[in-house]
Amino acid sequence: MKKSKYFTSTIHTEIESNVDSGIFGSGNALVQVQSGFGQKIEDKCNELDEKGYEIISILPLISGLTQHFAESGAGASFTKGVVITGKLIES
Repeated sequence: MKKSKYFTSTIHTEIESNVDSGIFGSGNALVQVQSGFGQKIEDKCNELDEKGYEIISILPLISGLTQHFAESGAGASFTKGVVITGKLIES
């Protein structure tokens, strides 16, 4: 079976989210990305290399959240995952 010229893989983070009572009960959201996320990216890149692919792109998947309280708002963004794209190295 012929290998595809391009390969794409998505790695998602496991997000932990909770709400802190904060100052004056503002309810600030706390987001924590899983430990080992970087290791998963490294493992997938090494796997693609072993299969003969060159990594051409690692694109972060970003998500955001906003909370409004009083007359101001607060926002934050975090990485939900990455898309890794590889191109087959032709001999």
